[in-house]
Amino acid sequence: MKLAFVGGTGPEGLGLAIRFAASGHHVAIGSRSTERGEEGAAKIAEAVPGATVSGGENAATVEGADVVFLTFPYSGQGPTLEAIGGNLDGAIVCDVVAPLEFVRGTGAVALDVDGNSAAEEAAAALPNARVVSAFQNMSAEKL
Repeated sequence: MKLAFVGGTGPEGLGLAIRFAASGHHVAIGSRSTERGEEGAAKIAEAVPGATVSGGENAATVEGADVVFLTFPYSGQGPTLEAIGGNLDGAIVCDVVAPLEFVRGTGAVALDVDGNSAAEEAAAALPNARVVSAFQNMSAEKL
Protein backbone atom coordinates (compact mmCIF):
# COMPACT_ATOMS: atom_id res chain seq x y z
CA MET A 1 0.00 0.00 0.00
CA LYS A 2 1.38 3.42 -0.96
CA LEU A 3 0.90 6.17 1.61
CA ALA A 4 1.72 9.75 0.61
CA PHE A 5 2.56 12.42 3.17
CA VAL A 6 1.94 15.94 1.88
CA GLY A 7 4.13 18.27 3.88
CA GLY A 8 5.84 15.12 5.03
CA THR A 9 9.20 16.72 5.76
CA GLY A 10 8.03 18.17 9.08
CA PRO A 11 8.16 16.33 12.40
CA GLU A 12 4.54 15.08 12.29
CA GLY A 13 4.77 13.75 8.73
CA LEU A 14 8.18 12.16 9.22
CA GLY A 15 7.14 10.60 12.54
CA LEU A 16 4.03 9.00 11.06
CA ALA A 17 5.82 7.97 7.87
CA ILE A 18 8.59 6.22 9.79
CA ARG A 19 6.03 4.14 11.68
CA PHE A 20 4.12 3.20 8.55
CA ALA A 21 7.37 2.37 6.72
CA ALA A 22 8.41 0.13 9.62
CA SER A 23 5.07 -1.66 9.17
CA GLY A 24 5.94 -2.48 5.57
CA HIS A 25 4.06 0.24 3.69
CA HIS A 26 5.53 2.21 0.79
CA VAL A 27 5.73 5.80 1.99
CA ALA A 28 6.11 8.80 -0.29
CA ILE A 29 7.26 12.08 1.24
CA GLY A 30 6.03 15.25 -0.40
CA SER A 31 7.17 18.82 -0.02
CA ARG A 32 6.84 22.10 -1.88
CA SER A 33 10.24 21.31 -3.40
CA THR A 34 11.44 18.05 -4.91
CA GLU A 35 14.76 18.33 -3.07
CA ARG A 36 13.14 18.61 0.36
CA GLY A 37 10.86 15.66 -0.40
CA GLU A 38 13.88 13.58 -1.40
CA GLU A 39 15.74 14.64 1.77
CA GLY A 40 12.76 13.55 3.87
CA ALA A 41 12.70 10.19 2.10
CA ALA A 42 16.41 9.74 2.81
CA LYS A 43 15.78 10.30 6.54
CA ILE A 44 13.16 7.55 6.53
CA ALA A 45 15.39 5.18 4.57
CA GLU A 46 18.10 5.74 7.18
CA ALA A 47 15.69 5.20 10.09
CA VAL A 48 14.04 2.12 8.54
CA PRO A 49 16.59 0.07 6.57
CA GLY A 50 14.95 -1.79 3.70
CA ALA A 51 11.89 0.47 3.65
CA THR A 52 10.20 1.27 0.36
CA VAL A 53 10.31 5.06 0.33
CA SER A 54 10.26 7.84 -2.22
CA GLY A 55 10.22 11.60 -2.10
CA GLY A 56 9.41 14.53 -4.30
CA GLU A 57 7.15 17.51 -4.88
CA ASN A 58 3.68 17.30 -3.26
CA ALA A 59 1.58 16.99 -6.44
CA ALA A 60 3.76 14.24 -7.91
CA THR A 61 3.97 12.37 -4.61
CA VAL A 62 0.22 11.87 -4.27
CA GLU A 63 -0.16 10.22 -7.69
CA GLY A 64 -1.11 6.57 -7.27
CA ALA A 65 -1.29 6.77 -3.47
CA ASP A 66 -3.84 4.60 -1.66
CA VAL A 67 -4.05 7.08 1.21
CA VAL A 68 -2.84 10.69 1.32
CA PHE A 69 -1.95 12.24 4.69
CA LEU A 70 -2.05 16.02 5.08
CA THR A 71 0.73 16.80 7.57
CA PHE A 72 1.46 20.50 7.35
CA PRO A 73 0.59 23.55 9.46
CA TYR A 74 -2.98 24.82 9.28
CA SER A 75 -1.79 28.06 7.66
CA GLY A 76 -0.76 26.05 4.60
CA GLN A 77 -3.96 24.06 4.16
CA GLY A 78 -5.78 26.40 1.76
CA PRO A 79 -2.86 27.04 -0.62
CA THR A 80 -1.67 23.43 -0.55
CA LEU A 81 -5.08 21.94 -1.31
CA GLU A 82 -5.58 24.48 -4.08
CA ALA A 83 -2.27 23.39 -5.62
CA ILE A 84 -2.79 19.61 -5.41
CA GLY A 85 -6.57 19.23 -5.15
CA GLY A 86 -7.02 18.06 -8.73
CA ASN A 87 -4.70 15.13 -8.02
CA LEU A 88 -6.87 13.92 -5.12
CA ASP A 89 -10.11 13.07 -6.93
CA GLY A 90 -11.28 9.67 -5.64
CA ALA A 91 -8.50 9.52 -3.03
CA ILE A 92 -8.76 8.72 0.66
CA VAL A 93 -7.33 11.79 2.38
CA CYS A 94 -6.43 11.71 6.08
CA ASP A 95 -6.27 15.26 7.42
CA VAL A 96 -3.80 15.42 10.30
CA VAL A 97 -3.88 19.23 10.33
CA ALA A 98 -4.70 20.83 13.68
CA PRO A 99 -5.64 24.52 13.70
CA LEU A 100 -3.06 25.44 16.31
CA GLU A 101 -0.17 27.85 16.53
CA PHE A 102 2.74 27.11 18.81
CA VAL A 103 3.99 30.16 20.68
CA ARG A 104 7.28 29.98 22.57
CA GLY A 105 6.65 30.42 26.27
CA THR A 106 2.88 30.01 25.87
CA GLY A 107 2.42 26.69 24.11
CA ALA A 108 -0.36 25.76 21.73
CA VAL A 109 -2.94 28.41 20.87
CA ALA A 110 -6.14 27.46 19.03
CA LEU A 111 -6.78 29.28 15.75
CA ASP A 112 -10.17 30.27 14.38
CA VAL A 113 -11.30 28.21 11.39
CA ASP A 114 -13.82 29.17 8.73
CA GLY A 115 -15.59 25.82 9.09
CA ASN A 116 -16.12 23.71 12.17
CA SER A 117 -12.76 21.98 11.80
CA ALA A 118 -9.71 21.81 9.55
CA ALA A 119 -10.94 18.47 8.20
CA GLU A 120 -14.34 19.90 7.28
CA GLU A 121 -12.59 22.72 5.45
CA ALA A 122 -10.46 20.14 3.62
CA ALA A 123 -13.56 18.12 2.71
CA ALA A 124 -15.20 21.24 1.27
CA ALA A 125 -12.06 22.00 -0.76
CA LEU A 126 -11.83 18.38 -1.98
CA PRO A 127 -15.40 17.44 -2.93
CA ASN A 128 -14.28 14.41 -4.96
CA ALA A 129 -12.06 12.93 -2.23
CA ARG A 130 -13.00 10.91 0.84
CA VAL A 131 -11.65 13.03 3.69
CA VAL A 132 -11.16 11.62 7.18
CA SER A 133 -9.44 13.12 10.19
CA ALA A 134 -6.97 11.48 12.58
CA PHE A 135 -3.81 11.84 14.66
CA GLN A 136 -4.41 15.42 15.88
CA ASN A 137 -4.00 14.21 19.46
CA MET A 138 -0.59 12.70 18.71
CA SER A 139 2.18 15.23 19.30
CA ALA A 140 5.03 15.11 16.81
CA GLU A 141 7.37 15.06 19.82
CA LYS A 142 5.90 11.70 20.87
CA LEU A 143 6.47 10.20 17.43
